[in-house]
Amino acid sequence: MRIVADEGIVAVDSYFSAFGELITLPGRQISAADVRDADALLVRSITRVDRALLEHSRVRFVATATSGTDHLDMEWLRQAGIAVHDAAGCNANAVLEYVLTALASLKHMALFDKAKPTVGIVGAGQVGGRLAQLCRQIGFPCVVTDPFLTREQQESLQAMGVELSDLQTVLTADIVSLHTPLTRTVPHPTWHLLNHETLDMLQDDAVLINASRGEVVDTRALIEFLKKKRSIRTVFDVWENEPRVDPDLCARVDIATPHIAGYSIQAKLAASLANYRSFVQFFGFQADLGLADAAALDVMTIPVRTLSRKSLYGMNQESVAALIAAFPLPALSREFKLAVASGQGERQFDDMRAHLARRHEFLHA
Repeated sequence: MRIVADEGIVAVDSYFSAFGELITLPGRQISAADVRDADALLVRSITRVDRALLEHSRVRFVATATSGTDHLDMEWLRQAGIAVHDAAGCNANAVLEYVLTALASLKHMALFDKAKPTVGIVGAGQVGGRLAQLCRQIGFPCVVTDPFLTREQQESLQAMGVELSDLQTVLTADIVSLHTPLTRTVPHPTWHLLNHETLDMLQDDAVLINASRGEVVDTRALIEFLKKKRSIRTVFDVWENEPRVDPDLCARVDIATPHIAGYSIQAKLAASLANYRSFVQFFGFQADLGLADAAALDVMTIPVRTLSRKSLYGMNQESVAALIAAFPLPALSREFKLAVASGQGERQFDDMRAHLARRHEFLHA
């Protein structure tokens, strides 16, 4: 068996090398020639998997170590009879930490300081649903929009005191956080969901956070919007045309990071384990139940810094300082903005992601 994998997948050797020939390559460079004789392909979001890549290969199984699947041509893969597995939910806690730290960073930078803001969440899946739960625990009023919620999910959110509403209502919240997948053709597409019309629904002094997909927001529309609404605060971790980040938008955003919200060693290990379980089940191999612990020991070389959840909820001076010390978003943003402004954004995009893939979650215990 031959397995081609993105070399950036955490613990990929530990999980997959025993099953045959494992070939690891930079994810952006995986080509049709590389996978022609492969049986399985393991990728991250930076590899486009479609007809052009796999049509003349013998690949039967594709796994992505990501929650999103917009880099996969799902319809063509289905028609081609190729099994596809993702790691949905594995990075949810890491993204939640990013949102918390972003809010703490804005408070630290004296850019936002409402005592009890209303939080509007667009998309209440793995991440958005947990964020809604956290908001209610903190005591922040929360309103959610998601046309794909099941009745059970709706009832669960309502039982927590979360309001369910439409997009227009959610966009009038003090903090608007985007957590949708990128869709173009299904009902309720999210491509350019925030555009010239919907951006104008944001209230003055609002905070807009995008830790979902860059294409959910129309870049040109946002730039024009921020030119006239200078009181809007923005936190962007995802961008249209990654890793080529628009320098004009990057300069205008208050906190700018290179798609690192879901990056942590815990999230990466969980994704690798999810892919491993799907792989052994698909090919009928015997799973090694001790492998997860061995892989974790192999890569978790940094002591976990544990902060109590209670200490983080208040957004007081102590919790703000603790969050920024654990995940220094203001410093990371300055570094990334300088790189983009100097024309080094693409290189820095991948370099920073590679470094932060080994970040430990500070709520991990």
